[in-house]
Amino acid sequence: MRAVDPTIKIGVVVTPGDDSYANYSTHPATNLRTGQPHNGWTPVLLATLKSLGVTPDFLIHHRYPQNPGGESDQGLLLSSSGWAADAATLRQEISDYFGAGGSAMELVCTENNSVSSNPGKQSVSLVGGLFYADSLAQLMQTELNGLFWWNFQNGGFNLTGNTNSSLYGWRLYGDYGVAEAITNFPPYYTSKLMKNFAQTGDKVIAASSDYILLSTYAARRQNGSLTILAINKDPSNTATGQVSVTGFVPASFGQVYSYGIPQDNAAQSGIGSPDVAQSALSGVGASFSYSFAPYSATVLSLYPAPATLTATLNPADATQLVLQLQGQGGVPYVIQSSSNLVAWTSLSTNTPLGATTVTITNTISVSVPKTFWRAVWQP
Repeated sequence: MRAVDPTIKIGVVVTPGDDSYANYSTHPATNLRTGQPHNGWTPVLLATLKSLGVTPDFLIHHRYPQNPGGESDQGLLLSSSGWAADAATLRQEISDYFGAGGSAMELVCTENNSVSSNPGKQSVSLVGGLFYADSLAQLMQTELNGLFWWNFQNGGFNLTGNTNSSLYGWRLYGDYGVAEAITNFPPYYTSKLMKNFAQTGDKVIAASSDYILLSTYAARRQNGSLTILAINKDPSNTATGQVSVTGFVPASFGQVYSYGIPQDNAAQSGIGSPDVAQSALSGVGASFSYSFAPYSATVLSLYPAPATLTATLNPADATQLVLQLQGQGGVPYVIQSSSNLVAWTSLSTNTPLGATTVTITNTISVSVPKTFWRAVWQP
């Protein structure tokens, strides 16, 4: 392939653990750090590639936390916490069996779903949708550079998978896809929800919860807003808690995006909307209370508090107006002017960095009797 196109990237499939899939008893690989031999798939693969002088561009991880017949809703929803360990284990194995020459290898996940084969009702249930959102949010906190859900469309329902009544959900079939020609499944809607949490160029930041069944994540958007993703993994209890924000001053209002039991029920009954719900958020502050419904994924979009703008004439040049913008670091503010407080013209966009004050000098015309100025945040 590279003889045709040298820019092609080539990856190999691996699995975390020195002794995972240890089927190579006649071909052990020695751990360069511990000196111990191991027969697992990844050690043997990496050591063999190193001996051949072949360096893959990336390693491929497939993650299915359950096997058919052993599905558990609570087990699945708690399994996403294993992403960090998987990434750390694979990076350690690269170091142990390939050495420094493997430091540039990327890690990606090209397959992720709830069960390794024969998907049942859990794969198309609300639980499967919450697992998708939680899995993606957990992966964002690791060095893994991509997640591919297996898969988008499967071409038909699987009627032989696990439909045990202990599993949540009303669809008595399974499907690895997020959609079929006649319907969309909960993973489709939670994937749609996630675009309101973070997109390319946004920065995932630290968030924590003191309740094991409420997973929380946060991101600073490129547009200056702050988003909080909360996934309530409790099937019957609302999680009401205090949301505390540091390093960001929110406006008193924002937006809520949510997907959960009401939307899943609407898909079954045909009453109401099965799509992601949107509503206004009020009463926001540095600390505020919010109630997260059972079995739900919620994105709180917090807007930055308004900036202040002061103006003074340049004492050395009366044709120059010096504006001082006071706002939050990382938030883009648009300076606008108007002669009538109705029609506004955008002049420049200014983003404070470490300092929260930006000075802007504008030339004013003596032929204009009066001019108004303002600084606005535009999402």
